[in-house]
Amino acid sequence: MDKRDSNRTASDTERLSRRPHITVVLAMSADGKISDAHRAPARFPSKADQAHLERQVANADATLFGASTLRAYGTTLPVTDKGVITERRSRQQPDQPIQIVCSATGNLDPTLRFFQQPIPRWLITTLEGMQFWQSGLHGQTATKRSTSKPFDHILLN
Repeated sequence: MDKRDSNRTASDTERLSRRPHITVVLAMSADGKISDAHRAPARFPSKADQAHLERQVANADATLFGASTLRAYGTTLPVTDKGVITERRSRQQPDQPIQIVCSATGNLDPTLRFFQQPIPRWLITTLEGMQFWQSGLHGQTATKRSTSKPFDHILLN
């Protein structure tokens, strides 16, 4: 044990537990990959694995993923377990964590199911990516706009 840990008081521990922190949840197969050679999305081997991931998502204020992940899946994992949603509410969290997509170009298909899910969406992108969404270029490739406001916030990197 670090000497600093042994000198901490209960109030120090409580104060530190309220500090912002990041939890990283990673997945990979035994060969070090998460998808096959054709970049098909990974599937859960069991309901228990999927429930574990949903619980991790439910504990977060936000999840962060890349545009390639969104393109592969077309969607994000929402919190669906009613008991878990109740736990989020008891912690004064909204039903769903913010889903943050990182994309340099912002070139995402607005007809993806992701844009129809009832979740808060943010985009971290470059000036080019922001202009792509603000100028309406994203709608030129789609036959219909799936939502009038695809991202709640666009953040520049």
